[in-house]
Amino acid sequence: MTTRDSFISKTWQSIHWGTDKELHPLSGWLYKTNLYETGDEKSILILVSQALEDSVPNILSCSLNLLDKHSDPLCAKILIVPDNSLKFDFNTTLSDFYYGTNITEKYLYKQIENHAPDAIIVYSESECTLDNIAGVPLLGCASDSSELTTHIEQSLTQARSQLRTNLSVQIKRNLAQVIQDLASSYGQNLTLVNYTQGVGIYSHLVISEHLNDIGSISTELDKVLSTGPLSAENPFGDNPTGANLASSIWAYDLSKHLGTIKWNSLLDEAANLYEASKEPGVPPKPCDPIVRTEDMFYSAAILGRAYQHHGDVHYLDTLDVFFEMVDLQQDNGLFWHSATSPYFWSRGNGFAILGLSQYLTYVPQSHDTYSMIRDQFIKFFKHIHSYQDVSGGFHELLDIPGSYLEFTSTCIIGYAALRGKSLGILDSSVDDLITAAWNFVKQRIDSKGNITDACFNTGLQPDLESYYLRPAVTGHDDRSGSMALLFCSELLRREFNVD
Repeated sequence: MTTRDSFISKTWQSIHWGTDKELHPLSGWLYKTNLYETGDEKSILILVSQALEDSVPNILSCSLNLLDKHSDPLCAKILIVPDNSLKFDFNTTLSDFYYGTNITEKYLYKQIENHAPDAIIVYSESECTLDNIAGVPLLGCASDSSELTTHIEQSLTQARSQLRTNLSVQIKRNLAQVIQDLASSYGQNLTLVNYTQGVGIYSHLVISEHLNDIGSISTELDKVLSTGPLSAENPFGDNPTGANLASSIWAYDLSKHLGTIKWNSLLDEAANLYEASKEPGVPPKPCDPIVRTEDMFYSAAILGRAYQHHGDVHYLDTLDVFFEMVDLQQDNGLFWHSATSPYFWSRGNGFAILGLSQYLTYVPQSHDTYSMIRDQFIKFFKHIHSYQDVSGGFHELLDIPGSYLEFTSTCIIGYAALRGKSLGILDSSVDDLITAAWNFVKQRIDSKGNITDACFNTGLQPDLESYYLRPAVTGHDDRSGSMALLFCSELLRREFNVD
């Protein structure tokens, strides 16, 4: 398995970069002179058709000699590409990532967009008819190794592509600039009674507090939220889910900063809607009767905060009833989405570790269940680094590196690692994980707060393939934008050096 920790500078490292239509992993190799991209690297991409896969050892060897002689920072990839994918018209819109038709082509297109090469070289049995992909010029060579060498040399001196220039700008932003870009789109309003926007509001408050701007921001948010759905009578509706209740995680914080009790009743109402069942083995309402990782976050975020503010152990009793039913963590430290969906869905693990971090934040260490939750948290971080991609991101299915790199879970895992450090549970052993996750995340946030490849809303899925083919959102997305702000807020609160 490809891991960031196995990376060796200035050599070819085996990677997986996507799947074919049968969901078999596609292989490739990566060469980097810097562990983390700075935006200054020259970047080239070599596509080798599967028919010429036997030529790869020679390509690796001859190209390594050329790359090692290059004096400037460099990033290069060689991808083994199914022959028919090179015949696809990449000027045709590719949508519905990463499912439907043309799955391989979609992975290839996103590899080019995310890797942002200055040039693409195609090594195939026949002439390549494409002039470019995503605006990056292509150089073709038909089974001619000497021509391939010439093209590599030419690519190393070629002008920057627009894709690479744009990526360079994103990479060079500091934390404050990324926060500014995210805050332009997230954490400013709440139009949905859902955690997807509530987390953004909470994160905005934390960030403002540490930027010494909490007074004006609290006043602005109070004004906006006072006309929103959570200011209405019966704000959560008649049959709320945990996702609905978690929309209020900012309420006590906002009241505190306003110096009033105005919003306190909102979180109280949410917490009081949690009700332990009288039937044995049944989770508290409104948790899903099928125990799943999402409710680890929803319940701990609401009941933990309610306990902290009221000191009423009733909230902890209800929380413990649920967490004692959760038996989803496996020997590898990862969590199944549920017992009925025994797959290591990336954001499902994000919800689990986010829930544990909330529990450990708000529940006292003397509480009986605290040590069990702490042990689960530590176990996760003992193993998770081995599933981190060389890019710093985490895959849609954590244990399947052919699946796409997922934005939201990377934000959440980075946040939870920082929270663990703040609580004194984790040490500097997670610093590299945090730094790598941040480098991944900021490259996938543009100046308008648009993100790249966040898994779409996902219920319990019946099989592994359904998680593999879960749609990926690129653009504005409240869920992922809010989680990115949450990651930023803890980087700021912890004063973790990423600039």
